Amino acid sequence: MSRETAEWLHQNVKRGMTEKYGPAWWLDEQYDPTPSSHYDGPVPYQDVEELFGWDPVVVPVAGILPDDFAEGIGEAFIGEDASSLRIIRTANERILVLRSDTGADLGAFKEGYKPHPYRQWLMNNVRALAQGGLLVSTAGLIKGGAVAWVQFETDELNHVSGVRIRPHLLATTSLDGSLATTYLECDTDVVCDNTHAGALRENTAAYKTFHSSDSEFDDEQARRALGILARSADEWNLELDLLTTSHVTGHDWDLFLKELVEVPEEKGPSRTIAEKKVGQLRELYRYDNRVSPWAGSAWGVLQAVNTWETHFKKVSGAHRFERQMDRAVKGQWGKVDRDTLTVLDAVQGGAITELRERHHKLEEERHLVPALVH
Repeated sequence: MSRETAEWLHQNVKRGMTEKYGPAWWLDEQYDPTPSSHYDGPVPYQDVEELFGWDPVVVPVAGILPDDFAEGIGEAFIGEDASSLRIIRTANERILVLRSDTGADLGAFKEGYKPHPYRQWLMNNVRALAQGGLLVSTAGLIKGGAVAWVQFETDELNHVSGVRIRPHLLATTSLDGSLATTYLECDTDVVCDNTHAGALRENTAAYKTFHSSDSEFDDEQARRALGILARSADEWNLELDLLTTSHVTGHDWDLFLKELVEVPEEKGPSRTIAEKKVGQLRELYRYDNRVSPWAGSAWGVLQAVNTWETHFKKVSGAHRFERQMDRAVKGQWGKVDRDTLTVLDAVQGGAITELRERHHKLEEERHLVPALVH
């Protein structure tokens, strides 16, 4: 379901790769008989740029709050034609952001807010970041154009071990203050407001820029945060060669769990929680199809921990989305991977370190930039 109308989705969302993924769930010939919103291959860049073919216009709020209004609330008038642009705003708001094509009001802010135009921040910045090779799978506008996204992908990588990697990058931002400009890896196929929200809840690497007056896009920092896009197929194959061939015995796995999860000796809530985590990790490792095919390898251990962090970890003190975004921005998801491999390496007496040294030598022979997890 969606909060948007079917007509809006057909007119403001572009869905590519239908030969691979099929149509969006909302496709209805009543609204789009062609259908012009769908493409067998990637969405052409030109069509996305046309979708974003307008600019956010910053308009200062002019006028004095009448005395007979409640404190902090007043009627602000914009420009000369006050009758057509009469909007109730709080007293501390100083600017409005409008659509240049329709004049629609997208949001009101204090001075210092900097809108990020969609074409520049969702298209040009990403193309510069990835340095080519990205295809558009979906793009869209929701909330009257106040929120936009473009989802990119690269060709799928199939490793000999059976691991399949299809890097997806979601670039999204808002003009109503609801969302910082965000670039993140995700698995969710974004085709509406609900799937857009679902992608933002994913536990993945991300780079985030707020709408402050001095906000700028830092492509080097973004590339470090989104390392998946900076890796070539050869580099990914080297990474997976190491992780899928690093043998993990049943004894190694037991020692790893003992070191990873501290189970208190005394009975109580803490012990119950710890034992539950160990049980869940064991179940994932042995039976979950996202993990079990690689049980017995470092990749299987890494997959078990990542899957648990994404789908089982209890979040308290904040909404899961808020906690995930905070950790992603601080680069802590990469820390989870590093910590996992550090613990595994310790219980195996440095086996991963030894394999890593061999692979570094192989990288040098192939003249590749090191891409292994440190």
